[in-house]
Amino acid sequence: MEVMGRVWSVDAIAKNSSTDIYGNITTLSESPLDANMLFAGTDDGAIHVTTNGGTSWTAMTYPAGVPANAYVYQVLASQHDKNTVYAVFNQHRYGDFKPYFYRSRDAGKTWTALQNNLPDRDPYIRLRKIM
Repeated sequence: MEVMGRVWSVDAIAKNSSTDIYGNITTLSESPLDANMLFAGTDDGAIHVTTNGGTSWTAMTYPAGVPANAYVYQVLASQHDKNTVYAVFNQHRYGDFKPYFYRSRDAGKTWTALQNNLPDRDPYIRLRKIM
């Protein structure tokens, strides 16, 4: 496929030599109960929260049991409690197909694993908006 007027070789974009080294936001969720509260997840495993509409951000505690730098596929602010947030992490790119599904009820200070009875080889990437 032509990009920028030419067809590029398969190695035109090489990780750690021509792509951005910084994490990219992969998911963003605004609290339906507080427009100033947003949760952001990145492709390198970080989750941040703002309670002032983005003026400042706080790193959330990393959930125990999730591999370091796991891809944050989705964060979802609860419709029922502004301090509750759900997060789905995914490691299928590294051969790890376990589901990593977590909930925090204190805006990311502590996390509870919710995947206890889910199959080990069934990675989840999306939550329904009923949480």
